[in-house]
Amino acid sequence: MPPFPWDAAGPPLTRQTDGTYTTSVEMMTGMTHEFKVTRGTWSTVEVKADDSDITNRTFTAKGDDVIDVKVAAWRDKGV
Repeated sequence: MPPFPWDAAGPPLTRQTDGTYTTSVEMMTGMTHEFKVTRGTWSTVEVKADDSDITNRTFTAKGDDVIDVKVAAWRDKGV
């Protein structure tokens, strides 16, 4: 899979039979990457359970990493 260019909407997610969503993105190994989860726009960005902003999620790619993310809440309350 070619590297995924930055896009506010992000990479498309695929719903799994267990209700979770997955995607696959090629990243440059050894680099630190940052991201946030949205449902397509900043008005639908993830937030903490108390509705406060979260900092960017970060990780350093090491190869075929799997990153599990749980979203506590959504800016628009998920509507």
